Amino acid sequence: MKKILLLFTGLLLVACSDDATTVASAPQDQNVNFQLVGKGNLYGGSSENISQQNLVINSQTEWDALKAAMDAVNNTTYQFTQTDVDFEHYQVLAIFDEVKMSGGWTIDITDIAENQQNLLVNLDNIKTGDATTVITQPFEIVKIKRTGKPIVFE
Repeated sequence: MKKILLLFTGLLLVACSDDATTVASAPQDQNVNFQLVGKGNLYGGSSENISQQNLVINSQTEWDALKAAMDAVNNTTYQFTQTDVDFEHYQVLAIFDEVKMSGGWTIDITDIAENQQNLLVNLDNIKTGDATTVITQPFEIVKIKRTGKPIVFE
């Protein structure tokens, strides 16, 4: 009987031993800080010729062209918190939603996260319209530190 009890105790100890192998966990996404440059609506009824798109602006030439297009019908860029960008150290992300047939819409960058492969820009429509009968095109423009990684919009 002692042999059976010793055998059972030995099996119990072996079965309860910690054989767990350490698995390296994937690094967590890091939040990326961004500065709001401008947010609002274009009111030109698509006369600005800016389609629904997500832009990564890397040069002063691209930035000047976008500001000129946005101001083609109405002076929109006067409300920007900054218009001078040091493109040696920063990039501009410009998000334009589709043209809406009513006011009250927004397009919103909810967060930007960085992982080993890319930067992920999360977008949402926090306000969903039906406020007024006016043709609008929501936009949001932010500035981030320059990165060499691809930028993915979701």
